[in-house]
Amino acid sequence: MRTGFYFLIKNSTTRGKDYSQLLHACQKLYDLSGKTNKKIVYKITQEEVSELKNFFKKNNIKYIQIIDAGKTQVSPGTNTVIATILDQDTSFFKKYKLY
Repeated sequence: MRTGFYFLIKNSTTRGKDYSQLLHACQKLYDLSGKTNKKIVYKITQEEVSELKNFFKKNNIKYIQIIDAGKTQVSPGTNTVIATILDQDTSFFKKYKLY
């Protein structure tokens, strides 16, 4: 399976905010991997953010999270994106909506 960057973004912000947060996450993943990969983006609820973080921790999958400063659309400290680099089975993403 080919390695990919997987982004899971909270679904309560505008497209402009989404793009900004995704770019933050992409930069962090690139810094971790040192190379570019395919990018897959899912739109998820706040509950799904927590669910996925727990799944990643339970399965020892490294991930990053983007915590917003709260200057525009969301409260300070809101987790707007979680992202990971995967080169393994990604079937657990099937239940989430592609952006």
